[in-house]
Amino acid sequence: MDSKKIISGNTETEIWDQIENDLRSDPSLLQYQAEINQSGNTIYLDIDVDLGGGFEGGYELTSFVAPLVLNTNFRFALHHEEFLDEIGKFFWMEDLITGFPEFDTKVVVKTNNINKLQEIFLEADLRSAIQSLDVFRFYIEEENNKLKLVLEIEEAITDHIRLKAIYKAFHTVLAKIT
Repeated sequence: MDSKKIISGNTETEIWDQIENDLRSDPSLLQYQAEINQSGNTIYLDIDVDLGGGFEGGYELTSFVAPLVLNTNFRFALHHEEFLDEIGKFFWMEDLITGFPEFDTKVVVKTNNINKLQEIFLEADLRSAIQSLDVFRFYIEEENNKLKLVLEIEEAITDHIRLKAIYKAFHTVLAKIT
């Protein structure tokens, strides 16, 4: 699919019925873009696959991006823990502890307000959805004096059930920030 879909609904079910139909209609999906409008928030979903060719390797990316209408000083950045992060911890690299052991062992956490982050990630289902991702970055970014919430996953996620769980986690974090 080459054009961005605009999907609106009052409930998550209404939205995901539309997305599920889109994903099922194109089993060899290489690109999908949607603007999702739910509960007064706009979330941009982008799934992109580049197969590469010749000597260059391809890539896969699934991203969710939402503008933050509330100007907040709260910032955080999460990413999956890699081998180099383990070495960095040995040399006292900053990785904050949230108090959720299963989350802390799989995710590197940076924030300017650990209490707010703990409050946001209090729900086990939310933490589980994020820590299940293999290679990801989840953060608040400021660009041109505007804030946005970003989740980038280095995988093309076209399984609508898995994608819905990740969307729900993203939407939950967005709702708790705004």
